[in-house]
Parts: sequence; C-alpha cells; structure tokens
Amino acid sequence: MRTLLIAIFCAAVLLTAGTAHAYAMYSHVGHEVCVEDRWESIWGTCKFKIPPNGHHNGEHGASLKHIIVVWDYDKNNDCRCTNNDFDIPDGGWATVYQDVVKIFHHDGSSAGSRKVTKCECAPGSGGPAKQCK
Repeated sequence: MRTLLIAIFCAAVLLTAGTAHAYAMYSHVGHEVCVEDRWESIWGTCKFKIPPNGHHNGEHGASLKHIIVVWDYDKNNDCRCTNNDFDIPDGGWATVYQDVVKIFHHDGSSAGSRKVTKCECAPGSGGPAKQCK
C-alpha cells in the first residue's frame, strides 16, 4: 500500500510539472499592435495583431521567442517599436505600454522589459514592419 501511494504521488508530481500554460499579451496603447518574430519582420507581416487596448492569449503550451512589437501611431509613417527582441516564457505574459514592454514569468515575477522608441514604418509593406532607430 505504501508503494502504491508513493507511485501515485510521483505520478502526480510529474503531471503537475509537465502542465503547460499559455502566454498572454496585453496592450495599453490606443493603437493596433503588430507582433512580429524574425521571419515576419523580414516579410513585413504580423504573427498576430492585438486590438487597441486589447489582449491576445496564446495557445495552450505555447511561448513566444524572439519577438518585437510595433504599431503605427500617426499619419506621417511613424511607428513605435521595441529595439530589441524578447521572449515570453511559458505561461508568462507581456504588457505593452507607450514607452516600455514589461515581461513576466508565470508566477508574476519580472522577466525584464524592453524600451519602446520611435521607428519608421516600412512603406508598402503588408503590416507595420519597420526599421527601428
């Protein structure tokens, strides 16, 4: 009986450790935010878009690697974007503000931040892909 309880406990621990969580992204800017990885930035498309002051939930068990965010904020072909790419850990989330993106682990601890600066939108592209300054 004791061996059975130990086996059940070990199985429960393994199942809990293997549970995957989805990522989330929240936007606190009044513009549609384009989320790009390295390939989307080359092709001028978005991996997905976050509506103004909205959010996006990732698929269960997914994380995001090497992404940037960009949005068109005026009619002069000016965008705002992160200069450096970042990762969202499994089950973590990121919050996009006008001047910074804050990234968090699943437990709520900080996973860092990325500065948001003015950049040029790529003219004629399918999305607001750009060249950050």
